[in-house]
Amino acid sequence: MSVNVLFIDDDMFMLKALLRVSRRLEANWQFFSCDTPLHWQASLQHQQPDIVVCDYLMPGCNGDELLEQIRQQYPQTLRVLLTGDMTEEVFRAASQCAHYVLAKPYSENDLQAVFDCWRRLSLLPVPAPLRATLSGGVTIAPLPAVVRALRRLLAEEQVDLPKVADLLAHEPVIPARLFQLANSAFLGFQRPTHSMIECLKRLGTHLVEAVVTMMAVEHSMMFDPVLQRQINEKAFKKAMISRTLAQAAGMNNEQQEQVFIASVLSAIGPLAMLVCKEPPLPATMGGFRSRDLLGRYLLTLWGYPQALIQLLADSEKADYQHYGDPVLVLALAGFITQGVSADYLQQMAGLIHNESLKQCLLHWPV
Repeated sequence: MSVNVLFIDDDMFMLKALLRVSRRLEANWQFFSCDTPLHWQASLQHQQPDIVVCDYLMPGCNGDELLEQIRQQYPQTLRVLLTGDMTEEVFRAASQCAHYVLAKPYSENDLQAVFDCWRRLSLLPVPAPLRATLSGGVTIAPLPAVVRALRRLLAEEQVDLPKVADLLAHEPVIPARLFQLANSAFLGFQRPTHSMIECLKRLGTHLVEAVVTMMAVEHSMMFDPVLQRQINEKAFKKAMISRTLAQAAGMNNEQQEQVFIASVLSAIGPLAMLVCKEPPLPATMGGFRSRDLLGRYLLTLWGYPQALIQLLADSEKADYQHYGDPVLVLALAGFITQGVSADYLQQMAGLIHNESLKQCLLHWPV
């Protein structure tokens, strides 16, 4: 399948560098360039772009304005803003039109991440009209600033925990949630901690990133704070339940962490549904709940592991019980969080082969 990528920048040297690196990364793709932003359509040679990478500051038309034009004309196109201005104002403006914001100077890995993201998004089981709605209607696509900063710190070869602790200490609500988790009974520690560094060690970087992502997305939204907090609390309740079920099922620590993280991130779709109003999404699309599709779309866009996203997808299927213990545990945790009767849990227990997990359900307090 041919993939068309358009680079727009009034700096010819930058365009040549982008083309040189990209052709080395993806030799079979087609790359187009445009150094006259107001005439970007002519550069495509009648091709529809799959990816557009556009500079922010250009004469005649800034990148966010140009990407908005592209969003309206080609809503399914993956849109990337390239900028040396990394202020939150730029990211806030970009959230209306761009899926990615890349900092200058960009790296080869940055471009590869964009190209890999396009591949993964193209494989999501979303019909074309719905894909256009998702990619054109989402207005919280770029990750919040604290998550971007956290990821940069966690990507270092030697993670500097004091720097991570200092970054999170300046957030209004995130530290309290992290301490609540680090001091909760399910981790099994005998004493509470009031040290952010010890808190980070207890939770681990993957869980910390997931929690920060979910809470930062909630904080970045301008909607009903009560409803947002309800979604937040339900996700953490589901996470605690999934951890208990995972332990009962005899899952190893890595699997327990995976279902916990998946439970936390399951809030992303419902949160995004609150602000994805134009056009409004129906409750279901293509046999899936819209909030689940939206959550998977955003997590894919943000570069979360495919295995984690597939776990969420499988737990949403009607035949989830045939996909193994992690999927089963995640699905059961969702049902329990929503509220089910003891009779329903007994019926579910009858379908489970794992004896320890079955007994856990039979004795679950409702």
